Amino acid sequence: MKKEDTPIVAYNTFYESWHKSMKGLSPEEYGKLAIALNEYCFYGKEPNLDGTLGMFFTLCKPSIDASTRNKLNGRNGGKTGKGGAPKNNDNARKKKE
Repeated sequence: MKKEDTPIVAYNTFYESWHKSMKGLSPEEYGKLAIALNEYCFYGKEPNLDGTLGMFFTLCKPSIDASTRNKLNGRNGGKTGKGGAPKNNDNARKKKE
């Protein structure tokens, strides 16, 4: 498998509002946009879309970027690193019963 065929993430969010908005497109346009969104989401390939499809992609792109960023950051774990509980915080430690 080539590097460009390796997905960035295994899954991503597709909102119902996107589907509802896309239902107004022709089947050909819907398919073209769905492929473009998936290619961007999984492989980072920016499409060359114009008109309505380009506008729609521009509106979806920030959500896809945020979702991908959250998934990649989640791979790093939760508590360690920046923003975790301070080391001497007894309240953050689990209490043995």
